[in-house]
Amino acid sequence: MFRGGVGITYSGGETGTPFNNSQINSSPLPTNARPSTKRTITCACSVQRTTLSSVKLDINPEGTLVLIGIGATDENPPWVSLNGTFCSL
Repeated sequence: MFRGGVGITYSGGETGTPFNNSQINSSPLPTNARPSTKRTITCACSVQRTTLSSVKLDINPEGTLVLIGIGATDENPPWVSLNGTFCSL
């Protein structure tokens, strides 16, 4: 289960591509907290600078958390909420 949220920084300020190829964790999840295969969940996001109200989060077996669907010219939410999200391992 995840809690909290993440602010997203883009290469062009409010637009452009997200840094770190949209990976939101700087170090991998602990081994015992990683899924055996990729898991995908939806997370709420800001509706500023985007037409979206949610984004996809991939939780990868190597421990990375990657946001999918942001960084397009018109899809640049400034934050994503992880509150209440969870996935099976």
